[in-house]
Amino acid sequence: MPARAKKPSKKDKEMSYEDAAEKLESILESIESDDLPLDKLVVHYEEAAKLCKICGEKLQSAEKRIIQLDCSIEGDLLARQADLDGEDN
Repeated sequence: MPARAKKPSKKDKEMSYEDAAEKLESILESIESDDLPLDKLVVHYEEAAKLCKICGEKLQSAEKRIIQLDCSIEGDLLARQADLDGEDN
């Protein structure tokens, strides 16, 4: 049975998107270099999968926080969640 990547730790979840993406890029470069023995390649692959999950979670969180401001007829600003799928709410 294939080994599963560990769930992101609390420390990993506190990592910024930029830091996770930079670390992921570095790992991918080392994987692509063809210089790694198989056991290290697997460890790097597992870490890359974990970082992908962290980046995905960070992007989902950011997406939920995006707010679109609309002006009402009276000129007041109304905040509503942005429609990122192109559908009207």
